[in-house]
Amino acid sequence: MFGRSRVSRVVEVGAIYAVTGIALFPILYLLLTAIRPPADVFAVLSAGLRFSLANFTSAFAWPGIRLKEAFFNSAIIATASTVLALVITLPSGYMLARYRTRLARSWFFVIYVVRTIPYVSWILPLYLLARQLELYDTYTGIIAAQAAFHVTFYSWIFKGFFEGTPRELEDAALVDGCTRWGAFLR
Repeated sequence: MFGRSRVSRVVEVGAIYAVTGIALFPILYLLLTAIRPPADVFAVLSAGLRFSLANFTSAFAWPGIRLKEAFFNSAIIATASTVLALVITLPSGYMLARYRTRLARSWFFVIYVVRTIPYVSWILPLYLLARQLELYDTYTGIIAAQAAFHVTFYSWIFKGFFEGTPRELEDAALVDGCTRWGAFLR
């Protein structure tokens, strides 16, 4: 018979299910804790199946904590920093994949070096820079910092994406009359 034996296949599938269960257990436990009545929070697995949304209503109504404002701020910052990083890194990844120039090699080296620096070591310099530029505690400062963190990673991802895209598609667009930017966008 071709391929692996039935036993090895069962063991492989069992291992996949076990690893998936171990990975999903904390998330399931968190969800069960969130939808339990406040009195049963510390007995999630042994208190029976009573469910309540009281934790969510009390979190939204808690004085001094503006949860709605926090969600709104997170949505604005996440969306804007992602869009900004994509606008910067799409052409960057394209350049890294398609051009073999000194600029592309230098940019790849910069990305490689910056990716090796732990993010925690950027905290103090970013804080000092934001304070000096008067961007501390503003949307602009936070969005710029988040986008800067994502630029190296997204460039690396898009480099792989564009390397996996057949060059013939781009050549066909150029033959059809597109400019280099037109071929990139299409």
